[in-house]
Amino acid sequence: MRLHVNKGFTLIELMIAVSLIGITVTWLVQAQINAISLSESETALQRANRALRNQVEILRAMSPESMAELVPGQAVPFDSRVKELENLVAGRGVISIEEDPDFPDLLVLNVKIYWRDPRGGIRSIHTELLESKALW
Repeated sequence: MRLHVNKGFTLIELMIAVSLIGITVTWLVQAQINAISLSESETALQRANRALRNQVEILRAMSPESMAELVPGQAVPFDSRVKELENLVAGRGVISIEEDPDFPDLLVLNVKIYWRDPRGGIRSIHTELLESKALW
């Protein structure tokens, strides 16, 4: 009489092992895709921040004659020298000028940037500058 010797894995054991490996590899690939997407989103945010800072510096460096041309209630496009805006997907920058209701001698310059995020959403950042009319 011969004893039955188990010399391998059963089909069920192999199927379970392959399934576990497949699930693990799928999870790792998805984690890598999410990391790359997040990295692209952060790169776009850095570009938008750079564009915003450059536009603010351009506004601060404007001559009094150029500043006098800005009309409250008007939206002004970004300066063409702000090249970072071109690197953003559907990037658009807007400067709006408003009079401060509490301080009539101040103008509020709102600088905003909108762009399409690589993950699909619309993102924006903005800052405000207060400028005195007396300095113009």
